[in-house]
Amino acid sequence: MSRAGRGKTRNGGDQARLDRALARLIANTRRVRRVKNLLDIASEQSVAENLLGGRGALAKRIGISEEMLREFASVNDLDDSVKDLIGRGLLTSIDAAYRISLLPKQDQLLVARTCVGGELSGKDLRDVVSLRRINKEVPISELVNRVKSARRVIEYAVRLRCSVGAELDRLRSRFQKLVGEEHIRSVSVEGNVVTLVIDEEGKKRIQTEASKRGITKRELIRSIEEGARQA
Repeated sequence: MSRAGRGKTRNGGDQARLDRALARLIANTRRVRRVKNLLDIASEQSVAENLLGGRGALAKRIGISEEMLREFASVNDLDDSVKDLIGRGLLTSIDAAYRISLLPKQDQLLVARTCVGGELSGKDLRDVVSLRRINKEVPISELVNRVKSARRVIEYAVRLRCSVGAELDRLRSRFQKLVGEEHIRSVSVEGNVVTLVIDEEGKKRIQTEASKRGITKRELIRSIEEGARQA
């Protein structure tokens, strides 16, 4: 008898269903990129739990915590409109789906769409859920806006050496092309030191370009300085 059949007698059909469910669960619950969507995984989980006699037995069989299995099962508690987003492959994060399932169903679609649109991070979503618990009468849209507006703005200062005038103009132009003008928060000059304050996206663009060239961020910035000086 196979491992799946130990401890409980099953007919051939049930054994085949269990083996198939276990194989699919193992293939889709231990990785970020999944073959099946979350609805399919929750369905296979239900089959396996019924045939094995409970969630604890399933957790032991496939080596995943009951807590994680509870998160996968939470997909069943989502509003149909959110399930539709999952079915269309727009919402794929199990953590996001679980957090959204903790909200009243009438709130879920708006929050899910905001997540799909990339407007809420995982931390933002947790904050929305927490706010909803203590602000039950406030519209969910207002709570989402509160969380978005309360984000800590992260800025980074880049200091470069150049002379004021044409060299400074060239330096600023080169830097704008690199990070995008919209990601430069401010530019200040003190003596021959220019300080550009950029946002987090600007920093990511510097890192990406440095990686493409196979150099460090400091080396990239130095090359921008030298280019402005020699032009």
